[in-house]
Amino acid sequence: MNCNVCFWAFPEEYKPIVIQDDNREQVRRAAVKQGLNQSELVNKILRDYFR
Repeated sequence: MNCNVCFWAFPEEYKPIVIQDDNREQVRRAAVKQGLNQSELVNKILRDYFR
């Protein structure tokens, strides 16, 4: 295992992303509406944003 990318080895660099509750709820509703799971929708949003 390459521990250069382990969040527990480098917590200052690989901290978990904190998502506010109201944003979680919006993602949940949008995912249900689009027939996706929440992770798929968030990853799609991030991919589209960084293109």
